[in-house]
Amino acid sequence: MTPHSTRSPDQPLQVLHIGPRPDYGRGGGVDAAAWPLLTAQVAEGTDVALLVLGDLDEAARAEAARIGVAITAAPEGRLETLSADGARAIKRLRPDIIHLHSVFIPAHAQIARIVRSSGIPYIVTPHGGLNLWRGRLKKALYGAMVEKPYFRGAQTILVLTERERQVVQEWLGGRNSPPPCLEVPNSIRPLSPETQLWTLPDRPQLVYLGRFDVVKKGLDRLVEIAKLMPDVEVHAYGSAARSELAQFRQLCRRGLPANMSFRAPVYGDEKTAAYTSATIYVQPSRDEGFGMSVAEAMRLAVPVAVSGGCDLAATVARDGLGMLLPDDPVHAARDLASALADPARLRQWSQAGREWTIQALSPKVVAQRTIAVYEELLSGAAPRRQ
Repeated sequence: MTPHSTRSPDQPLQVLHIGPRPDYGRGGGVDAAAWPLLTAQVAEGTDVALLVLGDLDEAARAEAARIGVAITAAPEGRLETLSADGARAIKRLRPDIIHLHSVFIPAHAQIARIVRSSGIPYIVTPHGGLNLWRGRLKKALYGAMVEKPYFRGAQTILVLTERERQVVQEWLGGRNSPPPCLEVPNSIRPLSPETQLWTLPDRPQLVYLGRFDVVKKGLDRLVEIAKLMPDVEVHAYGSAARSELAQFRQLCRRGLPANMSFRAPVYGDEKTAAYTSATIYVQPSRDEGFGMSVAEAMRLAVPVAVSGGCDLAATVARDGLGMLLPDDPVHAARDLASALADPARLRQWSQAGREWTIQALSPKVVAQRTIAVYEELLSGAAPRRQ
C-alpha cells in the first residue's frame, strides 16, 4: 500500500509515537533517547502525540504537558498485548504517520495490523533491540512468526548505527522486498548551563552505569579488570532485573576485589557526579546497542572505553572518540593502564567525544532528519539513504 497524506499544506504534520514513556530522569534507554526527539519535533512545529500502553503517574503526565506532547494512556493487555481500549485509541487518534519504538512488544505488531488496514504508514526504530535475539530460541520463534511481518510492513526502519543496519538486514533477509533501513542516531538531552563537565580526577577511577546483566554487559570482564588493576577504583552503578539476579549474585559470591564496588542506580545530579568522577567510563559489553550511557558520558566530556560488542565501537574507533576496549581482561587492563598514564590522550578523547555528541546527537538535527523522512513517505517518495 502506498502511503499518502490528505492533510492540507497549512496543517501541521501529526505524528503519533508509541513505545517511550515520558522520561524525567528515571526512564530506560529507549525513553532517554526518544524524549529529546519528541521535544525537538514539537519545537519544529510538528503536532506530536504519544500513546502509552499502561498506567502513567502524575510526574510523567506533567512532563508531557510541559513539553507540549499530547498524551493518551491505554490499559495494557496480558503479556504486553493490545487492549481493546488501545485499539480504539489508535482508530480515534488517526495521525498522519506512526513512529514505533523498541522491539519484542506484541502490542506493536497488533497496532501495525490495525494501521495497515487504515492506510496509515508506520516506521520502526528498534533502538538496538534486535541484538537481543541472538541465541534466544523463544524470541527467535516469536520473531519469525510475529516480529518479522511487523517489520516488513513498515515503510522505513530507522537504525542507529551502520552495525545495526547490518543486524536488521541480515535478520529480515532479502525476500519480499524488505523496507529500507536509514541510519539516524539517537538524540541526547542538552545539558543545563550550570552542569559541571569532566575534569581529570586526582585518583584513577573506572566507572560503569547500566543494568547488572553479567553476560550481556560484560560485568564479569569488569571484575577481572578490577582484579588486574588493584590501584584503580572501579565502581558500577545500576541494578539487576529479576531475570538477571541469579547470575549477578553468583558473580558477587565468587568474590570481588577490594577496589571494586557495585552501587545502587543514581539519577539527576548524582548521576552526573558518578559519570564525571571517572577517569575513564568503561562499557565492556558483549552485545550492546547504541549505548546511551556511553553517549551521556561523552556529552559530559568523560573519556570512554568501549568493547567491540558495542554498536558504537566502530564510530568511537574511526573518529578517535575514545578507546576500543579489548575483550580479554588482561589486554583490557593493560590498555586502560596505558591510557590512565596519558593525560593528554584522555583530554583529547574528552574533547572529541563531547564535540561528537553536540554535533551528531543534536535533538534539533535528529528531529529535522526524522521529520524529513516522514514527509518523504507521505509524499509517496522513496526515503533517501542517510
